[in-house]
Amino acid sequence: MLRGIVNYMEIKHNCKQCGQCCCWEGYIYVNKPDLKKIAEFLKLTEDEFINEYVELEQKPRFNLKLKENSECLFLNPDNRCFIYPVRPQQCRDFPQKWRIEDLEELCPGVEQEEEREAALK
Repeated sequence: MLRGIVNYMEIKHNCKQCGQCCCWEGYIYVNKPDLKKIAEFLKLTEDEFINEYVELEQKPRFNLKLKENSECLFLNPDNRCFIYPVRPQQCRDFPQKWRIEDLEELCPGVEQEEEREAALK
């Protein structure tokens, strides 16, 4: 049985809305179209949104600021994304385009390897 990085093209995912993917350490990249959509959704100018919610330390990329515990600022206490309709492309691509070791163990919505093997029989 292979462990480690899952082939993202084979991932079957049924989101359980547990919020785990919004709590991992790292960066949440925001591209220019994301910035515009999120700012409009929050009824802010792009400059206001950037000043309030974006870190500029990793130029030229924009990263969303995180809570002190590494959670996304937009994760509500009920594990729902406050900006879900306009969430960043990086979030929309989860998990299919993410390369994460042991993704099956970290995300309860990812079909386990045993389930994939059984489905192929």
